[in-house]
Amino acid sequence: MKNTLLFFAAFTCMQAVLSQEKSQAELKTSLLKKAKSQKALAITSVTVGSVFVVIGVTGLVLDSVEINDGSGQFFYGSESDALLAAGVAFTLTGAAMQGISIPLFIKSAKNKKAAMSISFTNEKYIPALAGKNAFSYYPAVRLKIGF
Repeated sequence: MKNTLLFFAAFTCMQAVLSQEKSQAELKTSLLKKAKSQKALAITSVTVGSVFVVIGVTGLVLDSVEINDGSGQFFYGSESDALLAAGVAFTLTGAAMQGISIPLFIKSAKNKKAAMSISFTNEKYIPALAGKNAFSYYPAVRLKIGF
């Protein structure tokens, strides 16, 4: 029990000592980079999902087409259920990939909005002991908070 508590105490102290806080510029850059990669992943997911759906539907259509083998007898596209199973699998996989892309688009937009809400300015103020025309500036961070 003592060893476990000692381990968690040491781990907590090490985490506090070794963790680094990001500056506002680094935070903005990392949020924009994250938003860009999430959007690229979402677009890729939609594209690949659409291709899978087209391939799957094509397989389902080919499985249900009547084919004349030349002897006057018609039979359906595949004698086995392999084409049907592949068509269903591709269609469901493509639909799932398209569904996965929706939260990625939403999170990407939220990260971009959060990054754009952080801005850096130099605020002007009049020191108490200075004259009316004496201005001084101090760095400030502005955050837009929406409800």
